[in-house]
Amino acid sequence: MTVYVEAVITAENTFSGTVRLRGNFHLSLSGLTDTGTVVHVQRSYDGGSTWKDIEKFTKDAEVIGEEAEGAHYRFGVKTGNYVAGPIEGRLAQ
Repeated sequence: MTVYVEAVITAENTFSGTVRLRGNFHLSLSGLTDTGTVVHVQRSYDGGSTWKDIEKFTKDAEVIGEEAEGAHYRFGVKTGNYVAGPIEGRLAQ
């Protein structure tokens, strides 16, 4: 069974929904090439009450990651980090 979250981001202060990941996962981002927009990937160990930035992207990306403990993840654009889009993304396991 595939667990995933997808989003199309077209404004600042916009994040995907959350997905709980454990083990290997895949992140796909497109629409970032030469836009100036910054997408942050965030992780939460308390079910989404607090989020910590774990990576940021300014170009399209295909990334394989691993989550050893199990945590909630999301991706999005913080206030002041949106220049142009749309930015399409998917976090999947």
